[in-house]
Amino acid sequence: MKERILAEKKDLELIAEMAVDFARCEGADEVVVKMNKSTGLDVSCRHGELENIDFNKSRSLSVSVLRNHQKGYARTADFSDGAIRETVRAALSIARTTMPDPFAGLPERDEFAWEPEDFDILHPEEPDPDDCLRTAVRLEELAMSRDPRITDSRGAGVSNHYGMNIMVNSAGFMCSEANSYFSKSVCVMADDSTGRQTGASYTNAVDSRLLLSDDFLARESVREAIECINPQKIPTCTCPVIFRFDCAPEIISPAVGAIFGMNQYYKCSFLQDCRGKQVFPEWFTMSSDPRVRGHISALYCDSEGVATRRCDLFKKGVAVDYLHSCVSARKLGEKTNGHAGGALGIVTLSDERGPKQSYKDLLHSMDKGLVVISTMGQGINTMNGDLSVGVTGFWVENGEIQYPVSGITIAGNLKNMYQGIRGIADDADERQRFRTGSVMIDRMTVAGGE
Repeated sequence: MKERILAEKKDLELIAEMAVDFARCEGADEVVVKMNKSTGLDVSCRHGELENIDFNKSRSLSVSVLRNHQKGYARTADFSDGAIRETVRAALSIARTTMPDPFAGLPERDEFAWEPEDFDILHPEEPDPDDCLRTAVRLEELAMSRDPRITDSRGAGVSNHYGMNIMVNSAGFMCSEANSYFSKSVCVMADDSTGRQTGASYTNAVDSRLLLSDDFLARESVREAIECINPQKIPTCTCPVIFRFDCAPEIISPAVGAIFGMNQYYKCSFLQDCRGKQVFPEWFTMSSDPRVRGHISALYCDSEGVATRRCDLFKKGVAVDYLHSCVSARKLGEKTNGHAGGALGIVTLSDERGPKQSYKDLLHSMDKGLVVISTMGQGINTMNGDLSVGVTGFWVENGEIQYPVSGITIAGNLKNMYQGIRGIADDADERQRFRTGSVMIDRMTVAGGE
């Protein structure tokens, strides 16, 4: 199967090269052609019965042209010669109506990732609907049978996908990759006096052999539901707050968006002009690594073809650099650094004071406060960093979790919160692209329901 996919990818590469050649013949100064094709099967069940089966195939070809510094873009799902030629002509026609952009254009030749790299992300399997359904039913049954307090299910799902992504440009550069993707998930519910509490778990990988076990998924989903039964209210207060590992990316990831080059150029970042300035504590480092072998997000070039590299985004709390595409770099009088599309690959937080403490130790160091396990609402203002969101979680006293809480709101400002980080636990979840353990903020305003 892998050989068939690679052979098909070769055919698509030839089509992309033909589209570039035609666009140049039609008068384009620069051309970028991108193609993607994916095939997949998604199967879900509920109460042991098939709920949904979705076998999908999708494909697209996009043409971006530059003529006299004017940009045009067109897209099609038809890969025939006639359709591609019409798409090229449409892109050129659109370009004639746009304003010239002196900053647009391909990267410099020495910036391209000319040497392809294999990150071992293609392990395809023929999709089998019956086998996927059996797996989903078995997973749901396992979760439902683990605890008598689990009363219902929202179902279980299994996915099996593979795809190809190709980029060819008029500089003679080609990036061509094929990948596979597998996942399993389950969600169960437990009744209490307030209604129902849900718990869910998932796993994903480029190789089905690397998926987490059904037993792990069942155990995690049940624990998530049971530990939130009968939540209580708490009074309004100011206290330390721990964002658990699965929730911590929601407060840390805005810092990555804030250092996008275009956000800095348009002055729409709450960390405006932050390069070289202290944003996090001096022991805090955040790095991005798009070159992790076997990971679904592994890339040897960014969306413009520039070579990727592992880099520190924040080093000892200081913003190291902005994340540039060619356009944002040129607008700011700088050079691209392989981040068209943002922080690529796996983003990791580290504590340079030494080994991270455990989640249990982090609770003890907080002594009394709130643990947040989920947020509700889009309550972050990326212009000024203000945050106000509804949350659920646990109340902690004497360093121990006392009871679940819900119906509360927390508020603060991200810049102050970042400076107020006091610790990061060692419980990072390797399923997440944004890998951080639980993060403790020294003080936040908590609006309780009492």
